[in-house]
Amino acid sequence: MSDATLLGGASLGLAGAVLLALAGWRTARRATTPEASALRAFAAFWLGAAAYAAADATWTLLHLAGLRTLPIDLAIQQAKLLSLCGSFAGLVCYLLVIFTGRPGARWLVGAGYVGLVGAWATYLGWRGPIGHHENEWSLVLDFARPQVAPVWAALVVLLLGPPLLAALGYASLLRLARDRDARRRVLLTSGSLVLFFVPEILVVLNGPTPTWRLVEHFLGLVAAAGIFAATRPARGEPDHHERARRTALDARVRELI
Repeated sequence: MSDATLLGGASLGLAGAVLLALAGWRTARRATTPEASALRAFAAFWLGAAAYAAADATWTLLHLAGLRTLPIDLAIQQAKLLSLCGSFAGLVCYLLVIFTGRPGARWLVGAGYVGLVGAWATYLGWRGPIGHHENEWSLVLDFARPQVAPVWAALVVLLLGPPLLAALGYASLLRLARDRDARRRVLLTSGSLVLFFVPEILVVLNGPTPTWRLVEHFLGLVAAAGIFAATRPARGEPDHHERARRTALDARVRELI
């Protein structure tokens, strides 16, 4: 494998991580309302995605620098697992607050994802990581034991299912977006979420291929650029008298998307 392609993949990953981190920072800055916990959860989604991309890119850069030990592999995998689960928990919490108006639901979601982290860590530990090898555009962890298809499928469904449903729910908010800035955020964010999840789903269904890893890097970068554009500050503050006349869901949509 070429070091140039590995470096290219890492560079795309880092660029995406920077855009995602800036989007998360922008979202967190808007968390000044009584329902700010929802926006903080949404910021956690993008910041967690940024951490995942940065960890994966760092793994490649360490490999290219000659640091190829198993402890590094394990540390990176743990960082990726924690950031990914934290990210998805943030998205699910955000949409639950918008649709239900109950911030307390985030504790149940958090507990579920803590359990999922434990399940993934147990399964990966049982398979016995022994090192890694180079793919065309990234690195792949090697295991002593083969994949157990039913367990793998169940864990993937538990990991991707709730945030994917939440992403679809987010797209449905377009009908409640009453101003241009809100519609812009919903459209750009929905499109970015599609680009965020589709590559992972296709990899699960078809398995990773060297060419697809490059496509995945590019789609991830486009998704990051989309959410960066979506989090551009709105042109004006919401009208509080108008918001008071809306339904509770309408008000949350106006305030939190």
